[in-house]
Amino acid sequence: MTDVIVTAVGSDPQAILTQLRQCLGEVVGTQVVCVLDIDLDTRIAQDLGLTSLDVMRLIEAVNQHYPVAERLILWISGLPLSRIRQLTVGDIVGFIANALR
Repeated sequence: MTDVIVTAVGSDPQAILTQLRQCLGEVVGTQVVCVLDIDLDTRIAQDLGLTSLDVMRLIEAVNQHYPVAERLILWISGLPLSRIRQLTVGDIVGFIANALR
């Protein structure tokens, strides 16, 4: 079992966005994250090119900071495919913020 490292406290969307950018860096590389202006409107698939495997790696990285992996997986898997393709960084930030409340 992996230890969960909580590095951001509370449900502040800006703090979560900052942490999520770091998690994205673990998945796609920090150089890519530095070049892109990742904000709440950035689309996971179209703008970042994440595959379903990349999304699972992102969820693992997020779970190191926020223990929400199971709920996040259930939420994403319950979305229609057309909605998953349009998933944004803001959607994930919002989910994490709500889960922490």
